[in-house]
Amino acid sequence: MQVRAYCSAHGLAEPLWYETTVDDPGQGPARRALEDGADIVVAAGGDGTVRAVAETMVDSGTPMGVVPVGTGNLLARNLELPSRAWTRPST
Repeated sequence: MQVRAYCSAHGLAEPLWYETTVDDPGQGPARRALEDGADIVVAAGGDGTVRAVAETMVDSGTPMGVVPVGTGNLLARNLELPSRAWTRPST
């Protein structure tokens, strides 16, 4: 299911998207999401993206989610996340 459609169907606000870059793998986007008042920050990417976002989330008090769509997804494997979830989400 598409992310926007899921949120709409469940009465959730329209999600905001913050893209990473080669120079900023996640700290900046996570910081901007927190500054914008995000209720939850979801890192969609591989282990590097998840780590970068998690570093920013420490002590924020905001929940963090993970959508493992990287190459190796070692963290997702270690957390035993279902492999069917390891596909890039559509917006």
